[in-house]
Amino acid sequence: MQPEIVEKNKKKKELENTGASEKAVYSEMCRLGLVLILIENLTEFVLHVSRPEEGVPEMAGFFANITEKGAGLGMYFFCAYNPVEIKKVAGNAIYNNLTAKKEGMHFGGNIAEQTILNFTYIPYKEQGRAQKPGIAMLPLVEGEAPVKRVVVPQMQRQGEEE
Repeated sequence: MQPEIVEKNKKKKELENTGASEKAVYSEMCRLGLVLILIENLTEFVLHVSRPEEGVPEMAGFFANITEKGAGLGMYFFCAYNPVEIKKVAGNAIYNNLTAKKEGMHFGGNIAEQTILNFTYIPYKEQGRAQKPGIAMLPLVEGEAPVKRVVVPQMQRQGEEE
């Protein structure tokens, strides 16, 4: 992954130095290939990267760098986390980079328990409600009309058969 990132970063800087628009830079990063990174447990991932086991290379600096610059290089991270466990990594550079934009979808309901996304537009009485499998809550995005829920087809509870 590192050679690809170096190539993309070089191309991005070239485009920016020529005055290319954000859209042109994005189009070029897409042409070079988008990278989607799925992280099943954000807390575990950050702890593992920040304190690697013996024999595992140190990668915290690398991940702090790509989580900070990733979107500009066509790299996107999708993370799942447990609101109770995430407190263990609050303040970590990788965690801060991944949550700084406050974008995402919240599954399971009980949005009052999480602290990353902005759900102030949803009445407090509704914030503690559970949601059915496949229903995602969307945070408030400045300048856009609020969309409360999105249905994700074929989503099911862990352990359920199709």
